[in-house]
Amino acid sequence: MDFDGSFEYSKTISLLLSNKEKYRIEQLRMSGDILLFDLLSDLEGKAILSIYNLNGNLLHSSNFNFNRGTEQVTQELGSLSAGLYYLSLNVNGHNLNSRFVKAD
Repeated sequence: MDFDGSFEYSKTISLLLSNKEKYRIEQLRMSGDILLFDLLSDLEGKAILSIYNLNGNLLHSSNFNFNRGTEQVTQELGSLSAGLYYLSLNVNGHNLNSRFVKAD
């Protein structure tokens, strides 16, 4: 609606969006020395999981295959001390990043 009370419809513009792959990490948590999270995905594929400390040093790296839908991922991270860490997950060439805390 305009200031004088009149209105007009905007021109409709159609857009064609490419179908991008969608991935998401949910419920990232530690249980003792085990890192757990749910990976939600529209496709199946391969992933590379990397864990870094605050200085950017790579502490852990592993590869795994995943299926379409929701998949619970578990990784044994035994030797990590208590602190803040960064998780980097490369899923079919797409990077997902998150942080997590390991408590004593």
